Amino acid sequence: MIKASPYAKGNIEKTVKTLEQKMNWIQDTLDYWMKVQRGWMYLEPIFASDDIKKDLPEEKRKFDSIDSNWRQIMQKFYNEPNLWENIDSEKYKTDFVGYNGHLE
Repeated sequence: MIKASPYAKGNIEKTVKTLEQKMNWIQDTLDYWMKVQRGWMYLEPIFASDDIKKDLPEEKRKFDSIDSNWRQIMQKFYNEPNLWENIDSEKYKTDFVGYNGHLE
């Protein structure tokens, strides 16, 4: 909406474009984040089973790696909840894309 405003010209136009890019980046990252969370929530109780640990040790090892990283990221955002400042790193989006691939 700001971008469409007739007042968003000149020096303000650059700021508006920068904010739009950041907001789009955050939205994409949050979309991947929620997809990881859905997959993790589905698989976490499955991989907690002793039978699965024995029958699928390689898959369990991969899930444990994602689980550890996921918990670290969640702890980081719990401790420092300023999403606007912390989520615009390309690392989170790239990590979430990779986690989604492994969880599927």
